[in-house]
Amino acid sequence: MDIADATLPLTADLDSRLHGLMRAIAVAGSPAERADLTNETIGRALQGRAPSTAGLLVNDVLDELRARVHSRTGVTLADRFGRSARTIQRACLETLGHGPKWLSRRIRLQEVALALSTRPTEELAVIAAELGYADQSHLTSDFRTASGITPDAYRRAAAAGNASA
Repeated sequence: MDIADATLPLTADLDSRLHGLMRAIAVAGSPAERADLTNETIGRALQGRAPSTAGLLVNDVLDELRARVHSRTGVTLADRFGRSARTIQRACLETLGHGPKWLSRRIRLQEVALALSTRPTEELAVIAAELGYADQSHLTSDFRTASGITPDAYRRAAAAGNASA
């Protein structure tokens, strides 16, 4: 079955364990019970599986990228972690399928979306400056390229209760 670039329903044929978990979660009582069931299942699946060295490095890289989302300056990731840029690139590609630059951009775009939905009257230029964009037009272009809609359209959708517009 070819699943690349496709959207498939979650069926027992696709992944029987995940399908079973989703069915169990659906019939669980409260949201807390559903969360507990999910956590227990994931915990059992991960038991005895230590994270890889690359995975641990990428966790640290993501933490660092999140911490510096409001700043576009600072030491390089290679200097910060005492690893080569290529090692960090390979670790990110191996574990997440994307390099640090792509990950940094996504984190920044998540911050843009959060700011747009939680600060509906804030000037876009202020948000752009806070998040290290050269100007408002660069933020708008980056957001539109990634999401398919403008920041203003996203704001309107968020205000209407549909931020996934």
